Amino acid sequence: MLISIDRVETIVVRLPPRSDFRWLSLSRPLGEFVLARIGANGFEGWGEVVGLRDWGDADGRRHGETPATISAIVHEYLAPALAERPFALGEVSTRLDEVVVGNPYAKALLDIALHDLVGHAHGIPVHALLGGLAREEVPVAHMLGLAADDEAVTEGMAAVADGIRALQVKGGRDAERDARLIRRLRQEVGDEVLLRLDANGGYRGRTRARRAVEALAAAGVDIVEQPLLGLAELHEVTSGSSIPVIADEACWTPSDALEIVARRAADALSVYVGKAGGIARAREMCGIARAASLPHDLNGALELGIGNAANLHVALASPAELLPCVIPVNAPEAAYPTATAGRYFTDDIVVEPFAYRDGALLPSEAPGLGVEVDLEKVAHYRVDGRETTA
Repeated sequence: MLISIDRVETIVVRLPPRSDFRWLSLSRPLGEFVLARIGANGFEGWGEVVGLRDWGDADGRRHGETPATISAIVHEYLAPALAERPFALGEVSTRLDEVVVGNPYAKALLDIALHDLVGHAHGIPVHALLGGLAREEVPVAHMLGLAADDEAVTEGMAAVADGIRALQVKGGRDAERDARLIRRLRQEVGDEVLLRLDANGGYRGRTRARRAVEALAAAGVDIVEQPLLGLAELHEVTSGSSIPVIADEACWTPSDALEIVARRAADALSVYVGKAGGIARAREMCGIARAASLPHDLNGALELGIGNAANLHVALASPAELLPCVIPVNAPEAAYPTATAGRYFTDDIVVEPFAYRDGALLPSEAPGLGVEVDLEKVAHYRVDGRETTA
């Protein structure tokens, strides 16, 4: 199928978070999302990303993106390039990389929408476009933001009551606090719940990071995510750690994944559709994890239903070992299947709740991303928008 684009619309929406979920490098509250609506070949596709201005790696290796920069790159460069001539879905990543260097979230926005569109055109789900289901469910890890100990424990216990069997605990600001909170959580949830401490690169210095990881291991953590920034430093900490280390900020592209494998810089990869630049590139990274016998997760930035559906399809189709994924359980207001687990916002822009059972999200066989967008909700939460027509 050759795709001939006739319209690209971007819409910025802002939704209220359920609580102030924060991590170390996040300088402003969550809740702003960029949507894309693409028309081509008589079909329509939706995409979504979260632009974070303070998201990257050491030494400015990756730069932040915002709704304004994403919209500008899409309408001024990427959409016109795609509209020049018909193209196949497999060409999208290469075509976009030829037009603009970097800007993975702007590229992912279009890539997701085009996968959704092609899935609708063929009447099949996106996971079928990626080779079919490799698993029947995706385990969800609930994120505990930077919060006071009592608040974090209460949130974690509520998520466990909803069936969650993995918690991601944000840290990196104070190593003693992180170990103390992990110890308390382990006492509360027992040994059956996986505890993952995400330092977001906050343990600056190799000696400090090694000591922090040792203390976390003694406190009962199962996995540590990105204890510090820089691949050489990450390798040194990983090689001396008694527990697995996940690369996140260091793992953006297939090239990054290959370098991590070659340097033995981490024991697992954290893959995002947005961070990778789209579904196609994220799929490549999952293949690298499989070839290297490394597990990976499929995380994001707590997207709404469109963006998280993209994460879910890639996770379902990945041939590699899958860790619990820090992704939402998306649902419209008053229709959430959980009381706490995976609930980061008070509403969503999808019509139906995601299928959830026993701490995991289940696949949909509906065409494309498998979500129906609530246009009234989009209009209600809209704060900005722009359109390009061929």
